[in-house]
Amino acid sequence: LLVSAKNSDKDAVFIFPSATLRDQAKKEYAPLLEGYEKDNFFSVEESKGREWDSCVLVNFFSSSKKIFEGMLGEGRIGHKSTVHRMMFNRYYVALTRAENRVVIYEEDAGELSRKHFLSSLSPLTSIDDIKRIFDGELDPEHWIHLGDSLFLKGDYVGASRAYSRGSAHEKAREKLVQSQFYRDAFESRLTEVAAIEGILGYRDYRVLEDYYEERNLYSRKRLLSALLDERIDPEEKAELLRASYFDLLDIERKYAYNLVVRSYESSIRRILRQKEGKRRKRI
Repeated sequence: LLVSAKNSDKDAVFIFPSATLRDQAKKEYAPLLEGYEKDNFFSVEESKGREWDSCVLVNFFSSSKKIFEGMLGEGRIGHKSTVHRMMFNRYYVALTRAENRVVIYEEDAGELSRKHFLSSLSPLTSIDDIKRIFDGELDPEHWIHLGDSLFLKGDYVGASRAYSRGSAHEKAREKLVQSQFYRDAFESRLTEVAAIEGILGYRDYRVLEDYYEERNLYSRKRLLSALLDERIDPEEKAELLRASYFDLLDIERKYAYNLVVRSYESSIRRILRQKEGKRRKRI
């Protein structure tokens, strides 16, 4: 199942009931999957608010066998408790992450779970059945295109997944590094200084504006937006930079200064073009 998903062009992920089970699976299958597990194994909490073409739900009933069997036992059906609601809600969240296809994988589901939840599903009885689910060979260009689309939307987790799937292509590998860096920056895995330095290293001012917004650095965002606005006069930009100068990191000062200089240069070129236009009219 894992190998078929890894080698397919289908956008499939594996969802686990908990981060602990996810991490155990990552460790167990890392030698087989060659990095696929890093971006395609999710806990149910991580999956919230996201959607994929296909989802494989792993051991939701088996990992909580006693709880499910207890709530489904004689005289218990219809009774509710906080634990029961939590378990069903977690299962519901995982089920609804798939746009087209759900695969339920259970190693040791209880008899009552199989009877009430799993018996009506179509079983996968052979390797051919599994291959048919993930039919379609891996196409790096497909994943690069998907990664670019997600990257532009600011979905760096999804973009990292897509680029990792197309990593046979050098272009995908290059973009994977950048998307993973942005992912770590926005998930606070990096220090603020490291994140800002890295984003500026890519000269990606749009992303830096988003990062400032995410980190509630509103004054820096306003300054950056003003420096990028071609409608604002260079002298006004210089004054804004002067007023904020000591609130910035050294690298922010450097790039802000360069943006002001670029604005002056653009203004000078515009004036020269206007003068040249007037000279030609006189001639």
